[in-house]
Amino acid sequence: MSLQSWKDRIESIALGLLTIEINTIRKSGMSAQKMPELPIALHSIVDCYSDFLSSGGYGVTQALLDLASQRIGGAPGVNNTLIAWKPDAAPLDMAEITNGAAMFEAMRWAAAAAIRDDNIVLLGPTPEKALHQEVRAVFVRIVSNCRQLVPLVKGLAAKYGQSNELFGGTLEETAQAVFSGARNYYDETDVVILIRKVWDIGTETVLAQTSVQVDGDMVTRISPDIEGAQRDFLLALHTSSVKTGLAQWQAMFDLVKSLIGELGRMLFAPRP
Repeated sequence: MSLQSWKDRIESIALGLLTIEINTIRKSGMSAQKMPELPIALHSIVDCYSDFLSSGGYGVTQALLDLASQRIGGAPGVNNTLIAWKPDAAPLDMAEITNGAAMFEAMRWAAAAAIRDDNIVLLGPTPEKALHQEVRAVFVRIVSNCRQLVPLVKGLAAKYGQSNELFGGTLEETAQAVFSGARNYYDETDVVILIRKVWDIGTETVLAQTSVQVDGDMVTRISPDIEGAQRDFLLALHTSSVKTGLAQWQAMFDLVKSLIGELGRMLFAPRP
């Protein structure tokens, strides 16, 4: 690996340490599995998000997927149609869904439509019929995460190709490509970290969240949905998680310092 590659890797890790975020999440039906291969993890995210969107009445349709594909392909004049999109057909069958960039783009606009319609209800005569704030928060999360995943997945598809089976195929196609031996896509640390976080949190309810900035600022957010009997236990659990997270954060800082020192020695070592 070249010195420039080492420098880029260290810089990427250091930038990722500017903020640490610790979440305490409520989840039903935990499977206790570790994150699968990257392309399969993307399928898991798609399944999770598309199921949530469909259950809310905003499942991705073929027409929406076609529009999303046009948009990421650079077609002009598509945005207004996407902004006005409404679910007017049955959502795609799970067997037809891919883990490609167009699917994440489509889910982004489906979630945006749910938020748009909820805003209309909030401003109308029956605001009490608006979405529960935690449900709305998941729609917002889908919009935000899919916006980040679209260019990421496009980059992976361009880099690893393989007829788009890894990053743009159905689950069956992707599984066949993965288990045929194509497993060399874990060299992008920031990519893996982002996908892991999206995969970990899914559409679950975040009960407590603490963000710590490198300059010392700390923000803790608590969901109002925590019931009184559980509040003390969950906050104690979250506090313990924060302490553990900060200790790991410090360990990563120490590692980066060590790597920077090693890089400096490599850069400025006397040449033979």
